[in-house]
Amino acid sequence: MKKLLKFIQVPLMLLLLLWPSISLAQIDFRGGEEVDLGTDRFVDDLMVGGAMVEGNIEVMGDTFVAGSMLDLSGTYGDDLNAAGSQVDVAGRVEDNLRVAGANVRVSADVGGNFMMAGANVELEDGVLVEGDAYIAGANVEVRGDVNGNLWVTGARVVLDGEFRGDVTVDAEDVSMSPLSKIGGNFSYTSKEQLQNIVPGQIGGQIDWQEMQEADVSEVNTRGLTWIAGISDFVVGLLMLFVVGLVLVLVVPGLADGTVKIFMKKMGWSFLAGLVVLIVFPVLLVVMLITVIGIPLALILLALYLIVIYLAKIVAALAVGSALLSRKTKKFVDLLLSLGVGLVVYEIIVLIPYLGFAFSMIFVVIGVGAIVLILYDGKWGKA
Repeated sequence: MKKLLKFIQVPLMLLLLLWPSISLAQIDFRGGEEVDLGTDRFVDDLMVGGAMVEGNIEVMGDTFVAGSMLDLSGTYGDDLNAAGSQVDVAGRVEDNLRVAGANVRVSADVGGNFMMAGANVELEDGVLVEGDAYIAGANVEVRGDVNGNLWVTGARVVLDGEFRGDVTVDAEDVSMSPLSKIGGNFSYTSKEQLQNIVPGQIGGQIDWQEMQEADVSEVNTRGLTWIAGISDFVVGLLMLFVVGLVLVLVVPGLADGTVKIFMKKMGWSFLAGLVVLIVFPVLLVVMLITVIGIPLALILLALYLIVIYLAKIVAALAVGSALLSRKTKKFVDLLLSLGVGLVVYEIIVLIPYLGFAFSMIFVVIGVGAIVLILYDGKWGKA
């Protein structure tokens, strides 16, 4: 286990740099399929996970929200980090706002920097971003005001606000409202040059570069492909977290017991997992050949895939438990270990070659740990 801890020191340092509040502050947790935060006030950091999350809340510290449908409003005293499929953010964020999703709409004032990525994204009219803004998406509408510099990458970009710093846009189609103003320089790359810019609308210099076919591919690579990669990472992380959340809520004894086997019986778990991963496919093929065994084979195939998916969650929970030296199986401790472990696990997996090997080994051990605890049958009494 000491070798494992040495192996993940660098990803852990990255985690602590990205989420310093996880290790330095107390965290309030909320989770479930539908999470209604109401008008609650949180004096510490807040971490929320669920399919549907809504609330008009006040948070003094950092806020992390992940789910499918997010409807957030209120006052956030520090950073707000949100990711989901449909994301709506209103109210006031005193520090930085980072938000990603398929459809994102922001009508919240931001005291720090602003980062937004997704397929369809909009910074609504009347919003003020006091710092810099970084926006990427397929369809981007920037109707709010930005005091700092603005960078936008996308396929279609609409500028309809007041931007007091420099503005840089890289897109196939760029349009600018006659009422929009840019205080600094305006640099943009597009297929066609803007024809409706009026005198005094741009405070600095205007630099336009015509987008060639090669430039379109470059934008897609640097912009849309980047968005897709970020979205895949976030969505994959969220799915694992939601499934892990259900596992911790419904069968905490199974989650805790499997992790203990994973950590204390790595050798036996690896052997059991290897046997299952090799023998099970052969058994399924034999059952399919018999024809009459096809229904059972399909059921076992589904269970086989479920166990492999759960093995990733078990591995992440084990990593998080080791890093945080978790002693109890309380919900908060399990959930914190799961969150930390998933982030570290997913960062390690991104490492070329080494990440793939790490993932394969830990999935095998995770499968073995699940098989061993199900065979032992004591988790239900825990």
